[in-house]
Amino acid sequence: MRLSFPRIMSLQSDDGAASIVFQSTDINRDTGGFKYLFRFATPSGETEVRATVDRVTSGPAAKKFSSESGKKFWSLKTTEIANYVDKYAEEYGNTFEVVIFEAPSDTSGSSIVVLRDAFCRLFFDC
Repeated sequence: MRLSFPRIMSLQSDDGAASIVFQSTDINRDTGGFKYLFRFATPSGETEVRATVDRVTSGPAAKKFSSESGKKFWSLKTTEIANYVDKYAEEYGNTFEVVIFEAPSDTSGSSIVVLRDAFCRLFFDC
């Protein structure tokens, strides 16, 4: 599936405690997606996390296509798949998934949860 240029170039929370900035697009099939730099202010200082977010709209689009037509979505031509996914996204919106979330090695498990939740709130609730 092709990746369109991301709509979200940069965002900042209302209180300024969190921000994300688009870095680049990685076309690696397994780990690719839109690369973002996420900054989050904590009482002990600012933390930076690199995150990769992938557009995975093809999954729900495939389910809808197969349930309506009874045909196998992935047997369509590549251009037909891309066109159907784009049409699906126009009607239902895109589906995204956080593929990589690189927290610093000394980050505790509970801090990772806080960082992940803050990132998702900022990115997905925009």
